[in-house]
Amino acid sequence: MLLDSLPVICYAKCDPSTKAFLQRSVDSFSSVFNEWDLKNDDLSITGRIVRKFKNQQRHFIHFRQLCQLERRIRKASTGRAQFCVRHVMRCLVDVAEPDRCFSRNVVDFLLLALNTWHNEVLVIRSLAESCWKNCDRQMLTGHFVKLATLIMIVLSRLLILSEKSIASSVELYNSTIILRPQVPNVGVVVDYLHDLPPKLNYISTISLNLRCVAALNLPIKDDDKTSAATPIRRPSNSISALHSEMTKKPKKQATSVSVTPSNRQTPPVNGKIKNRVSERKEL
Repeated sequence: MLLDSLPVICYAKCDPSTKAFLQRSVDSFSSVFNEWDLKNDDLSITGRIVRKFKNQQRHFIHFRQLCQLERRIRKASTGRAQFCVRHVMRCLVDVAEPDRCFSRNVVDFLLLALNTWHNEVLVIRSLAESCWKNCDRQMLTGHFVKLATLIMIVLSRLLILSEKSIASSVELYNSTIILRPQVPNVGVVVDYLHDLPPKLNYISTISLNLRCVAALNLPIKDDDKTSAATPIRRPSNSISALHSEMTKKPKKQATSVSVTPSNRQTPPVNGKIKNRVSERKEL
């Protein structure tokens, strides 16, 4: 099913807990979803780099991938899937009654639009990873190093944003599809879930530092927790002593000979010198 036509927004009575759960899920997703705006600094800088250096850098593979990434970002920020998701979320906010929610057809349409937008962000993450690798190879050549560094800085922000968006969309999709049978239907049933998966899985393809991304609340596998390096805590004095022992070179031990009266040796004296000394004493 395509997103060409918007569904008829119909409202029906539902359980207040169902409405509250759906509202909380949408609110948590909208905090990340609203960052996909062309006025965002990270997304706007990507477009400026492409427009400024397109004639000069269009032959390099990393810059061609950056151009593809910029087109995908514009599609995810202003495309049809983004418009449909935002339209349904706005309709949910407009309902003030706690026991009224939109019909099941609108929920199915939200799942369809959310799955389409989720796939677009997956493509953005894949292009960002490939562009990062090619920028790393470009750095080894020594040419246009400053531009490659700027592109890698923007890519790092895009990778984090895509990871957050994928995790949030998977959480909203799985929670909404479980809640779907509790939402009543009004009017003719439209089959929006014909080609949709029953569940989405979050698979992280980039290695993140757990301390740096702790505030993002990303789902972490058990393997990542066990493979994370645990720091060894030592006192500062033991670390400095260990460092000094490793860096200190062994000195050559000098052989010292203790001079004592018993070990002192007198040089041999000639016999003629003894006779002269004795003659002087007699005189």
